[in-house]
Amino acid sequence: MNAKNGWFEQSNLRVILLFSIACSFIYLDSSNQKYFKSTKAVINDVIAHTSFIITWPIKEALNIPSYVIHIATLKKENEQISILQEEKQKLMADNNFLRQESQKIQKFIQEEKIYKDEAILAKVILKANTITASSMTINKGAGDGLKIGNPVVKNNNLIGQIEEVNYKSSRVKLLNDINSNIPVVIGELLTQAIFSGDPSSKSKFNIQYLPKNFRLNNGDSIYTSDIDGILKKGILVGTVSDVKYDESTKKQTYSINFNYNPYQTDYVSVFIN
Repeated sequence: MNAKNGWFEQSNLRVILLFSIACSFIYLDSSNQKYFKSTKAVINDVIAHTSFIITWPIKEALNIPSYVIHIATLKKENEQISILQEEKQKLMADNNFLRQESQKIQKFIQEEKIYKDEAILAKVILKANTITASSMTINKGAGDGLKIGNPVVKNNNLIGQIEEVNYKSSRVKLLNDINSNIPVVIGELLTQAIFSGDPSSKSKFNIQYLPKNFRLNNGDSIYTSDIDGILKKGILVGTVSDVKYDESTKKQTYSINFNYNPYQTDYVSVFIN
């Protein structure tokens, strides 16, 4: 209790002292004494400069948050600009991709226009070329009206048949698959035969069940036949070339020309009628 009273007494003394000094300066100022005026001016200068020295760090310290906030804002804005630039590049890439896809589709539609009322457009989403199988997967299925056996066409040429159907995808068995067997007609006489993949080489094809002594000719066209009740007739399969006949064995060799490469195909047509 005594300590508290002592502190108050000291505080009161300080206040009285400061008040007395202030009154003295007021008196001296009013009495216009030169000596004391000079002393007052010196003290005022000291107080002014001392006040500046004391308050300047405080003012600057108070300004620091604004600089920090400004730097943080600039950093955030730069990050946002960087993100926007990345998004812009991505959108430009997507736009270029969509433009290319649109051009491919337009070109394909023009090439396949004779079938536009009978077939649907499908995108190739997977290609498989193994020792025992040649196939591709497309993005159309039972939900689009596809069925097993539907012919698949590229550049007005048959490239295979649907062999497996899901709701929104299907697998196409290509002509060079060793299990592919397509009923066809050949040449002007429309001679019946079976066009099949060659187990010995996926780049070769066999024309089987030709009539005895039947000879192929260069330029003979091969078309699909509807004899199996599944395929649409009249779709071009390929053209015969490089025919050679061995008189001693009575056998002939040949090549088949196509107007497409199934492994460089992005879109196909699938007959659904």
